[in-house]
Amino acid sequence: KKSPKEWALKVTVVKDGCSGNSYVMEIASIAGAKKNKDKLFEQNGAVVIVDKLSYLFVVGSRLDYQETLLASGFQLLNPKVKRECSCGSSFAI
Repeated sequence: KKSPKEWALKVTVVKDGCSGNSYVMEIASIAGAKKNKDKLFEQNGAVVIVDKLSYLFVVGSRLDYQETLLASGFQLLNPKVKRECSCGSSFAI
């Protein structure tokens, strides 16, 4: 029940996992992102926030939504990734 004019999907990279980094995706305030000077991207009325410290890790990436028999959700397709753990939850650049 959050307005897409006030809230957006936020992507952050954190140190975690066996390969070194993981993505965290959450719903965050657009006003808060502007205050923090995070990067905002808009396409077709949808806004995505990228944490300002995570931007260098994800620049050039594509955010996609996938539905499979096993799972559904957002996936970040990052061409900079050099190595991923076997479960796919962490990566190294």
